Amino acid sequence: MGEEFDFIVIGAGSAGCAVASRLGEAGHKVLLLEAGGSDRNPFIHIPLGYSLLYDNPSVNWCYESLPEPHVNGRRLFQPRGKVLGGTGAINGMIYMRGQPQDFDGWAADGCIGWG
Repeated sequence: MGEEFDFIVIGAGSAGCAVASRLGEAGHKVLLLEAGGSDRNPFIHIPLGYSLLYDNPSVNWCYESLPEPHVNGRRLFQPRGKVLGGTGAINGMIYMRGQPQDFDGWAADGCIGWG
């Protein structure tokens, strides 16, 4: 190995890939590490395939919470992607639009183009 990097980004989920890309675009040498495999499982690319990924340990870490006191001590299943793309790759292509007020607030705070 012996290669040197300016930055090591752990996790190739949505945020990790964006951070690694921006650092690379700025001229830094970046190593992006992902514990999971590629996103070649066909059910990742089919919206209804989510049901087959939900508890599949080949693409999902299958975490559980600690016992939650407000739900009678039950442990809650916490699906987290173990694949390139992270949890965004196994979420069934579900997304939520941001609130316009959030974006306008970020723009007012100096994030040019976010309004």
